[in-house]
Amino acid sequence: MSPTLLEPAPVQSARNVPPAPQSIDSLSLYLWTPAQYRRMAELGVLTQEDKVELLEGVIVRKMTHNAPHDGTLQVVSRRLQSLIAGKWEIRSQSSMITVDSESEPDLAVVPGPEDRYGEEHPHASEVLFVIEIANTSLKIDRRKAVIYARGGIPVYWIVNVQDRQLEVFSQPDPVNSVYLRQDVLRENQFVNVTIENHDLGQVEVRHFLLPVRH
Repeated sequence: MSPTLLEPAPVQSARNVPPAPQSIDSLSLYLWTPAQYRRMAELGVLTQEDKVELLEGVIVRKMTHNAPHDGTLQVVSRRLQSLIAGKWEIRSQSSMITVDSESEPDLAVVPGPEDRYGEEHPHASEVLFVIEIANTSLKIDRRKAVIYARGGIPVYWIVNVQDRQLEVFSQPDPVNSVYLRQDVLRENQFVNVTIENHDLGQVEVRHFLLPVRH
């Protein structure tokens, strides 16, 4: 039987109006741990067909990819690979674990070798740099800044496709789940690419975006 919250009884008359169902935000939710989430996958409760990720204990449906997202992902991945030149590993749309989440960022830079993560996904303490490509997912990608700051990930970028800008989060404060520095760079500005205190140079933001078609 469907719960009353989701399917309230029909109103029979103005004198018999049931109270409005309580907002889901105000209910006490059961929050899953990353270990429980992975166990569901092991048991087949969740499969590859279920396009979801665990964010702050809640299983969230992932946004469907579109051409601008995937095209930008290719551009950013290629540019990042040319900068890193084998110093670290780049994981694309692969799981990473924090204390309350198992997200699948578009790109994550982690220490090598590549077989280091053959038995377990990288934990936030191992992740050096995370990038999300935001076309239709900007709101949730900005919320992920809380998750990544809480995990102590040093640098988080949102490549904002719609506004053609780069949102750079750095100096994480894990206790307060916030990045102390947040910069918004337009496409004609330059960004410093730094990983593990290695300065990899400055790149114009437009090089992380698809060219504008006239």
